[in-house]
Amino acid sequence: MLNIELIEDLYAKLTHEEQQKLLNQLFKGSKQSLNYFRRTKDISMSKLETLADFFHLPLDVFRKSPLYDVVVPEGPNADLFQAAANIMAQGQRLNAELNVLNSIILNKRKELDLQNNLLETLRERIEKQKEQ
Repeated sequence: MLNIELIEDLYAKLTHEEQQKLLNQLFKGSKQSLNYFRRTKDISMSKLETLADFFHLPLDVFRKSPLYDVVVPEGPNADLFQAAANIMAQGQRLNAELNVLNSIILNKRKELDLQNNLLETLRERIEKQKEQ
């Protein structure tokens, strides 16, 4: 689910010119406004990517329940804060991906053990048949 409040908060902190630039990027010059995100239930990925790129944030930030807390930066260090938040978010995504990959490796090892057990059982049967 989309965190519309965050989008509106980020938008409200923009200058009028930045707001117009964002709307133009999102809606290609049409008369749409940010209310689009409240009215539309099926928001296109391209619009979310445009938002993420514009605010220099990862896509997951715009989820209703992101993997991490989002604080809207203000002041002269806002760019540094955003860069740090982006790095932290990327680290959290990479850790989540690593956990998934470790789980896959564990499952593959279990499959390999089962295959090795089956192979050993077949070898034992072959040896018994040779003896008979």
